[in-house]
Amino acid sequence: MEGTHRTRPNATLVNSLLHPPAGRPQGGHRGRRERPRGRAPRRWALTVSGYVFGLACQPLASVLLDFWQADRNGAYDNITYNFRGHQYTNAQGAFRLTTIVPGLYPGRTRHIHVKAQAPGRPVLTTQLYFPGEPRNNTDTIFDPALLMNARTVGTGREATFDFVLNVPGVPPTDPTTSPPPGGGIWQVGVTYQAGDQVTYGGATYRCLQGHLSQAGWEPPNVPALWQRA
Repeated sequence: MEGTHRTRPNATLVNSLLHPPAGRPQGGHRGRRERPRGRAPRRWALTVSGYVFGLACQPLASVLLDFWQADRNGAYDNITYNFRGHQYTNAQGAFRLTTIVPGLYPGRTRHIHVKAQAPGRPVLTTQLYFPGEPRNNTDTIFDPALLMNARTVGTGREATFDFVLNVPGVPPTDPTTSPPPGGGIWQVGVTYQAGDQVTYGGATYRCLQGHLSQAGWEPPNVPALWQRA
């Protein structure tokens, strides 16, 4: 299996699983041949976002992300291929998916399937899981390293997850800029090293991996790079 999941769009076809893509997507999954029964209520709405990085913490553009999942009744649609779709990461390595919270079926906890493939690299096939699910303790496939960060927002849910793929590269550096002395407010365009501390939104964060900060990489948005102190 290529790549690592996490220690954490330009949509070419669709960036939503609420409508089927044209034709069968990659990563078809054999499940119960049932179609979703009606439109899901708003409380099931889910947005999943994050970044895809290489081994040197460099953002990876044009990574193919192929998602598929069960509908709210725990059924996979193998007829019209609803709740399936794919997209590519943008220049910053970011993705954003609009879907619903998948339903449960016997033997499994709640999850979303995903295949990730950087250009010219092997495919990583994995699953993303939800925190606080009772079946996480009994699902034999469940891996806590693949838990998303999830929260309830209004009548829906938002989740984040960052992928780290087995793609070598040179760490982004900026020798002319260094972190504020003594740990300061997080800033764009600063080269942070592992162990550096910053403040953002009134909270203190510790850097986990050296990187050059970019817009959209605010500490609470990239748990692969920052941990709340």
